[in-house]
Amino acid sequence: PQDGFSELGRKTEAEYGALMDDYHVELAKWYENHRCFYGLAEISRGVASNQFPRTQEKYIELYLNHYADYMAGHPYHQKASYGAAALRLQVGKPYIDYEVRGPNGNTVRLSSLYKGKVVFIDLWASWCGPCRRHAKAVVPIYEKYKDKGFQVIGIAREKETGRMEAAAKQDGYPWPNLLELNDQHHVWLKNGLNQSGGGGFLIDEKGTILAISPEADELEKILNEQL
Repeated sequence: PQDGFSELGRKTEAEYGALMDDYHVELAKWYENHRCFYGLAEISRGVASNQFPRTQEKYIELYLNHYADYMAGHPYHQKASYGAAALRLQVGKPYIDYEVRGPNGNTVRLSSLYKGKVVFIDLWASWCGPCRRHAKAVVPIYEKYKDKGFQVIGIAREKETGRMEAAAKQDGYPWPNLLELNDQHHVWLKNGLNQSGGGGFLIDEKGTILAISPEADELEKILNEQL
């Protein structure tokens, strides 16, 4: 079930989340005054996760102001900087650009694949049931608006080749799908999705974010207004 908690369980989970958020914010104050490798490691994890929103905001501030030049070149910096960039992913702000594995297997900039159109970037995986149900619900909307300037680009996060193609064929996706194989281009981190199955961003012709992970009915409403 989507919600397996009882009323007491939901309350307890919410209280636990608030306590953990407070706990990590307090830790961040110590990391600020005592720069250390463990602090950098915790920051790299914290900025890449949206589980604790106050922690994420504090860790990004901490990284940019106190850790960006600490142990320069360490791989943790890449993860932290991606997490900081992901905070820019808000409705009304420009969508980020990044490298992806193109249709022919070559590396290309994502923006080169959709300029001048309203586009839905569908981040999914063959093993993510909710992602696939959502994508199938988008198919009739795509067919309705594809000749009016609407485009869908799927990016599938997989560990093996072939699974994306099999899932796309089974579900009947009529749009192009790109492969993010073994996190080669760190697409999920750059989109602030960390270890989740997927998400989505609706972007207008100028690259501005119109909606984040919209349900099918919300997506169609926005397209009707835009197109």
